[in-house]
Amino acid sequence: MSSFSFIDWLWLFSFLALMVGCGLLFYRLGKRSESDFFLAGRGLPWWLPATSVYATRDLYHHYINPKASEKRLVWVGRFSTVIVLLSSFAYGMMMTEEITKYLLFALWIMAAGVWLPNILQVVWWRFNSWAYLSSWIANLVASWLIFKVLPDLGVIPVLKDYYQFWILMGLCALVYIPITFLTKPEDMNHLVKFYVMARPLGWWGPVREEAERKGLIKL
Repeated sequence: MSSFSFIDWLWLFSFLALMVGCGLLFYRLGKRSESDFFLAGRGLPWWLPATSVYATRDLYHHYINPKASEKRLVWVGRFSTVIVLLSSFAYGMMMTEEITKYLLFALWIMAAGVWLPNILQVVWWRFNSWAYLSSWIANLVASWLIFKVLPDLGVIPVLKDYYQFWILMGLCALVYIPITFLTKPEDMNHLVKFYVMARPLGWWGPVREEAERKGLIKL
């Protein structure tokens, strides 16, 4: 694998940092209408409005400015879309060699460490937003260690793709599982509302009991 120059590393880490920022906790956001926001008028590739939703709802609205107006959220979504486009263009200009390896690496970032959390958030009431956020961050760090840093330093051999996937899944679980129990669960009213609407499978005992106590579902 060719050596990276300083500017290569700078662009790469800047892009990956942006990916984490835009990849936080996917739930919902309404613009003028939810359909218009999520589908972007059906005129853009899926990943572009999706990253706008991530950055707007799950990062800015959830952590930075929970009281933001709808108008401000729309502008944040537009700004994040422009940033993603520019970063993608710069990153694409840089990736001139061995692009297949880096495409696989991108898939590990998007899938390996957050595949199980994506399931846990709908089957386990205790899994919260902090756990999901930590899974993204842990996945980014562990991916670079397993894919690039440790093999280049000779600490570990270059692993096959499927080994990388399972190792990343295990390492990330060692981060987000403890964080799940060290942080508070989501607001019970929010969980009850979700449970009554979706009736998800899995481990929702305390939430179901609260819904029954409130008379929202039949015993």
